[in-house]
Amino acid sequence: MKKMLPLLCVLMAVLIVIISLTTMSFSWFEPGTAQGIGLKFVDSSNIRAEKCEINTFVGSKDQNANSDNFGKINYNNEAVDDQVISNGEVGYYKTVITNNSEIYDTVVSLYLASLSATGDSTTYGLGVASPTNTYRNFNTTKADIHIIRNAYISNENGKRELSVEWFIKCGTGEVRFNPSDIYLMYN
Repeated sequence: MKKMLPLLCVLMAVLIVIISLTTMSFSWFEPGTAQGIGLKFVDSSNIRAEKCEINTFVGSKDQNANSDNFGKINYNNEAVDDQVISNGEVGYYKTVITNNSEIYDTVVSLYLASLSATGDSTTYGLGVASPTNTYRNFNTTKADIHIIRNAYISNENGKRELSVEWFIKCGTGEVRFNPSDIYLMYN
C-alpha cells in the first residue's frame, strides 16, 4: 500500500489537470449572458450597424472677445472639400453618425483613411474633443487613423445619432486630407 500512495497522488494530480483544462477549454461553448457580483458579460452578437451614415462639417472658433460665444466652435452645414491645415493652424470638424435602423442599436468605429503630411519634418496631432477627450501626435503620413473606437449608438427614444467633435492641429509643415476618406467600421 505504501508503494501505491505516490502513484495514486500522481494519478490524481494528472486527473485534476485534465479536468481543469477540459472545463476551461470548452466553457466558451456556453452561449448567452453570464453575470455575478461586479461581473456582467452580455453577448452582443445581435448588435447590427447596417444603415449608418456619416456627415462631416467644418468648424471655426469664435475669436470675437465681445461675443457670448467667445472660444466656442461654430460648425457650418456646407459640404466639406479637401482640407489643408498649415503651420500653426487648427482645423475643427464634427462628424455626425446616424443609425437609420429603426430596430437595432449599433456599435461603430470612425476612421480617417489617410492624413498626408508634406515633407519629412511635418508634425501634427489629431484630437477628439467630444465624446472622448484624446490627443495623439504624428510626424509622417498616416493611414487608417481611428478617430473614435467602439461608439455605441442607442436606438432609445428615437435618438439615433452620435456627434463626434474632433480637430487636427498642425505644428510644422502642412497636412492634407479629404473628408470623403472618413469611414465607419462596424463592430
